Parts: sequence; structure tokens; C-alpha cells
Amino acid sequence: MTAFFLAERLFLSLYLVACAFILPNIRGTCVVYAFVTLVTCALWIGSIHLTWPSQLALIFPAIFGDVFGQMLMIFIMRLAQGHKDAKTSFQRFLRDRLTPYFEFYPAINIEHRVSRHSSFVTLVLGSAVLSILYQSASAHSPLNAFFGKAILGLVLAYSFNWIYFDIDADQDRIHVHAIRRHRFAALTWTTLHVWFVMGFILAAAALADIILARDLGGTEEAVERSLGLLGETFRDRSEEELEKGLRWYFCGGISAALAATAGISFAHVHKTIEHARLKKHPRLRFRVIISIIIVCLPIAGDRLSSVDLVAIVAGLVVLQVFLEVYGLSCTGDRFWTNGWCKESKRQIRYSARCPLDRKRRKMLEKKIKAGEEVGIEEILRMRRGQEGSRESLDSETTLTDGKERDNEWWGGIASMG
Repeated sequence: MTAFFLAERLFLSLYLVACAFILPNIRGTCVVYAFVTLVTCALWIGSIHLTWPSQLALIFPAIFGDVFGQMLMIFIMRLAQGHKDAKTSFQRFLRDRLTPYFEFYPAINIEHRVSRHSSFVTLVLGSAVLSILYQSASAHSPLNAFFGKAILGLVLAYSFNWIYFDIDADQDRIHVHAIRRHRFAALTWTTLHVWFVMGFILAAAALADIILARDLGGTEEAVERSLGLLGETFRDRSEEELEKGLRWYFCGGISAALAATAGISFAHVHKTIEHARLKKHPRLRFRVIISIIIVCLPIAGDRLSSVDLVAIVAGLVVLQVFLEVYGLSCTGDRFWTNGWCKESKRQIRYSARCPLDRKRRKMLEKKIKAGEEVGIEEILRMRRGQEGSRESLDSETTLTDGKERDNEWWGGIASMG
């Protein structure tokens, strides 16, 4: 895996060096990016030749350089462009040495960058779907604790998908994206995506073992019977007791991912919804509180079984989704039946423009004045009847603009049945 990663990074550095020779306007930017990439590749190559845990001394700096290397480029750009009116010798040095090489910066397609992050988040959420896969020994008794934990894992993945895409990243609700807002907001948005991805992958990896755990209590016979519900491939991976580390991995990962979504949402400037039941900041504060509660659940230890742990975490995340949806709704509207009940349907008004002759227009207006419900089907039926009668006459008439408008019916449907 490391070899494939290094091949991609080294190819990127060669591409940047080639761009530096071909495009002199952005030569400084390409050279700095290539230098950072080569340094991190050297750290990764050095970590391969060390043993565990000594290789962590090179892995963590390499990860830091890959993630935050672009911050060095932004610092150099601002340093070079901020001393055009130099006064001291150091400022004149920066102006003479750096400004000619960092006057231009390669353009970035923001929409493409956002789309790439969204696609990768989709892949990360899909890792939770893969982690819940297991084989049941019998198709006649699929409803058991293992199946319940797998379903709760799906609920977790779908809830995070709802929060990230439908609540935080909905383009209809975003007024100013974090990348366009400010450089610190852009860096925060990018960094918290790393935090979100790492936390959720850690939780998904732990969930794969938590689902197979058979710490359901009861007698030894019940435990052995539960082991028989799994296929032969997964029986060796099933443990009688859930390890403490798995509890911390799962809860810590979900907590970190949920807190990261709060930071990502905070980096954006969302549109203000008039008469909203809950504003943005109270909802984000409650999201942070939920993440703190989740990370504290492993303290309970064996008092919470694997089923209890997954159920509580999934319930808290679903509660957050419910709070987000409730907060985005407007006061005065029905929360459960808004748009479905008869009262909501009667408040809907439609304007229509349909060419009808005087006879059918008067019939339609008479029904509306009488309070009868007029549907679109009836209007279309009148229109088809009018066209059929015209075809049967097989005659051509020439109408002036005033007469043609007089034959067109303008009106509104009072209610929809």
C-alpha cells in the first residue's frame, strides 16, 4: 500500500517540476510543492526500513507534511506579496528574491475541489457498509443480535450521510462556502475533512469486530448457541467479551467525526432561515455535546454490552439528525404533516393560463364560485373537448389579438383535492 502511495506522490513531484520549466509564471509555486512532496516521500521511504513502533517517528511527520504542506505555500505567497513597499533590509530581500517567483498562483476550481471531497466522503461512508457484512449460519433465523447491530451500523452511516450532504453541504442553504469565505476558513474546512475521515474509518473498522462480538450475557450454552448463528468463516473472529480498546476506537471515532461535521458546518456561512425553530449555532453546540457524550460511553465498561453500545451511539446520532431537521423547520408550520394535511393543501394556490372558449370558461368559473373543487384533470378534459370540436368543424378562423386573448381563460384553482 505504501509503495502505491509513494509512486503517486513521486509522479506528482515530477509533474510539478515539469510544469516549473514549462510555465515560468508559476515556477515558484511548483518548486515549493515538489520540494514538500519529495521531503514527505523521503520520510515514508525511511519508515519502511524501521520496525514498529520506531517507524511512527517518521510516519507522523510525513502525514503532517502531506496534510498541511499547502499551508507553507500560502505562508510564502503572503510573505512575498506583503512587502512590495519595503522599508527594512529584510523586507527588501523578500521583495527582490521572492516576489518575482510568487507573483502568480495556479488557479483552483473550487467546485471541482468540493466535488472531490464529497466523493471521497461517500467512499468513507461506504466503508461502514462493508464493515457490517457477516455470514449467517442459517437463513431461517436471521433476526438476532448480530443482525440488529448490523442494521444499527447502517443507520449510523445513513445518519452521517444526512448530516453531511443534506444539512451542512446543501448548496441551497450555503450562502458563502468556506473556501471562498477566508483563507483560515478554507484551511479549517480542509483539515476537518481529514479529522472526519480518520475518525469515521476508525469507528467503521472497530464496528466490524463489535458486530461479531457475542457478549450478550446468559449461560455458556446461550453463548455457544449464539456462536452457531454465525457462518464458519466468521466464528473465529467472534469474541466472548468486547475489548476495551474497541469500545474507545468506536466511540472515539464516531465522536471525532460528529465534532468534525460541526466544525465543517461552522466554517460555512449558511443562509438565515426566517422563523426557524432553532438557529445554526445552538444546533452545532448540541452536536458537540452529543459527541462528548459518545466519547464518554466507554467509561461504563462491561456494563454496556456490544448491542447496548451500538444502540446508544446510533440513537444519539439519530437524535441529532432529528434536532437538525426540526431546527430547520419554521415556526407555525406543522412538523409531521406539513404539506400533507387538508389545511396545508387548501393554502396552496396555483395560477393557470389555459385557452378555453367562452362557454367552457363560464362553466369553469361557475364551479369555482359555487365552491366546487376543480382539478387539473377536468381543465385538461375541457381543453381536449374543445380541440376535438374544432377538428370536427374543420374550419379556419382568423382572430385578432384582442379576440384571441378573450378566448383564453385566466384564473386560479381555489383548492386541490
